[in-house]
Amino acid sequence: MTFDFQMVQVEGKERVRRYIAAGLLVFVMILAAVQSYIGYMEYKNGTGNFDFCGEKFTKCEMARLLYEHDIPLSLINDWVCLVSHESHFRTNVVARHPAQGGRCYGLFQISSSWCGVENPGGGCNVTCEALLKDVDVTIACAKLIYKKHGEIS
Repeated sequence: MTFDFQMVQVEGKERVRRYIAAGLLVFVMILAAVQSYIGYMEYKNGTGNFDFCGEKFTKCEMARLLYEHDIPLSLINDWVCLVSHESHFRTNVVARHPAQGGRCYGLFQISSSWCGVENPGGGCNVTCEALLKDVDVTIACAKLIYKKHGEIS
């Protein structure tokens, strides 16, 4: 009976690969847990951006949606750019803006001064939650802001 050193080396290398893979898996799980905890703490403290379930649009979908809501063709490119920058085309983004003294909601990141937290209110006479859930309400509010200020920024 002979001892096969090559076989021991191959088995040893395979065992090391398995340990490395397991270690990486544990690391990724810990990283995900830490990020989740940080997100929860930001939510609890009212800081940061929060991503709850919502819709995400493409540039083309957003342009089509704006066109269907009677946004002039000359403005659609600017509005798509704004939505891209503010919410990355996601309907469910809530961000805290200390400089503005409140939170901003939805696709356009509309300030809480334009919506009511619990009941319809603000300049758009809607709930802030509606800005996260109803694209029609969000675009109508953005149009109202544009009409009042002559710009949307």
